[in-house]
Amino acid sequence: MDGYAAPHVLLMETHTSAQRFAEHTAQLQQLNAQLFIQQRTENRLLIALQTADVLRREIIHRVKNNLSIVSALLRAKARSAEHPAATEALLAAAARINSMAIVHDILDATSETEIVKTKALFSALLDHLRDAICPPHITLECEAIETELETEAAMPLCLLLNELVTNAIKHAFKGQETGVVRVTFAETLDGFQLMVADNGSGIDEEATRKGAGSRIIEALVQQLQGEVAQVSRVGGTSWSLTLRYFSGKTPSIAAIGK
Repeated sequence: MDGYAAPHVLLMETHTSAQRFAEHTAQLQQLNAQLFIQQRTENRLLIALQTADVLRREIIHRVKNNLSIVSALLRAKARSAEHPAATEALLAAAARINSMAIVHDILDATSETEIVKTKALFSALLDHLRDAICPPHITLECEAIETELETEAAMPLCLLLNELVTNAIKHAFKGQETGVVRVTFAETLDGFQLMVADNGSGIDEEATRKGAGSRIIEALVQQLQGEVAQVSRVGGTSWSLTLRYFSGKTPSIAAIGK
């Protein structure tokens, strides 16, 4: 009896091992199939993301070019306008559109689609204003920390900065031989503070409130969900804005207030 038991056990063990091997092989084949499907899906998603990024960049490039064309057309129309008020309005509209083009120009130059760095933004805008409307006796200065803004905050902020600096250049230095407009952007405990100040003779706050520029400033501040403070006196006018943190240290649709 003992002599016949061993072969029977060996056959059973061999059969069990073969069955396990077949099961493991099937499991591996199933895993390989799943990995293949996952890899193929990931490759398709990667291609889709790359295509979407290329399309976003192309859109940014085209928007930048279109805004530049519209701004140029408005400036050309201003040159042929018969009334000074029409000329001023057309040039102001061209400057505002150019401010939007600056944001897209920075995005295009840096291959970004959502983030704009503050130093590049302020520098580009002030360089444009310096060349376009700033007379030689007025100096534009800027001191800004380097941080990042989402485009949804950078666009209205650039427009707002354009309005404030333009107002100072045009109205703050009547009868003065020299003048300085200083822009500062610094970090605070709960966000960032933007200051636009001049050393002019003061701006008529009542006249400022009634102007189209004031209405645009109010609309932009409302878009940014905040408030803006203005102080005007002999010796200069200053505007104070505070961008509070929206997510981490990147202001998005930021609150603005003093």
